[in-house]
Amino acid sequence: MLGGLEIQQPKMPAINCWGDSLTQGVFGEGETYPKALRRIIARQLTANGYPQSVPVVRNLGISGETSLEIACRGGLAMRTQSPIRINQGERQIFRITADGGKAVSILRLGDTGVNPVKIGSVVGRLDRIDDENHYTFTPTHVRYQDTLPKNSRVVTYAAAHYRSAIPVIFIGQNGGYTNTADLIRQQKAIIHNQIGAEHQYIVVGLHTGTAKQRTALEKKMQQTYGDHYINLRKILSKNGTKIAGIKATKEDRRMMRAGMVPASLLADDHLHFNAKGYRTVAKVIYARMTALKLIRYPLGAQSIVKNYYE
Repeated sequence: MLGGLEIQQPKMPAINCWGDSLTQGVFGEGETYPKALRRIIARQLTANGYPQSVPVVRNLGISGETSLEIACRGGLAMRTQSPIRINQGERQIFRITADGGKAVSILRLGDTGVNPVKIGSVVGRLDRIDDENHYTFTPTHVRYQDTLPKNSRVVTYAAAHYRSAIPVIFIGQNGGYTNTADLIRQQKAIIHNQIGAEHQYIVVGLHTGTAKQRTALEKKMQQTYGDHYINLRKILSKNGTKIAGIKATKEDRRMMRAGMVPASLLADDHLHFNAKGYRTVAKVIYARMTALKLIRYPLGAQSIVKNYYE
């Protein structure tokens, strides 16, 4: 209340979490970092009297997807490689390539954020029908016969309808890029697809490997994105157990000395996180988003989570 008037607080923008199994939450026993991130935000807002302002946090992770597949779902331009006849009962088979000429294989492992797609001006369902990346397109409404020309733009549902959001991009663990510049191009395709996204995004770096193995990649990411880049490997190898609120084991300390994420935050495969690890990742992302004012609290509400920089 201010001067007897109730101040209506706008809802925070949605958060789109783009990624693979590390975003989907494999081996988290039901926990995911997007889910944990929303809980942290909700707890802060509810404690300050603004539960209605809790944003949507979308988990757009598909286990096993490459960086290229994720980028295609998130806004990287895709085009048909042959004309498509729009005709009731007729099934046209075609291929799709991404800008740059690479073959597209979306829907290989999941449909999250893909359907319904828009090809040219026509909305419908895209289906992948074989391992050779052949697709069919079924229009939602067939009112007339028409032909969509070769090189028609293919736009996923998420790329068209989830644009007023803050993207959190955690991609690259499964390959799909030729070099660091290619990975950055894919990340930027997702960023630039968002409305007003110049300073409204987070890029999460790969957490695997040692400091020595990741030096060149991490340096380029830092130069490109500045504080919008989270060097997850470095942060967790230095402060992971502290952020998680646990005591480091002997194995944790050994791994951390090598610049690796401590074992206590990882699943048995030492690639995916366990539930505690996903919660820790959420804390790190939340703290950085708050520091960059990507998450803004209404009327004096304050974040109590420390900002974890390197």
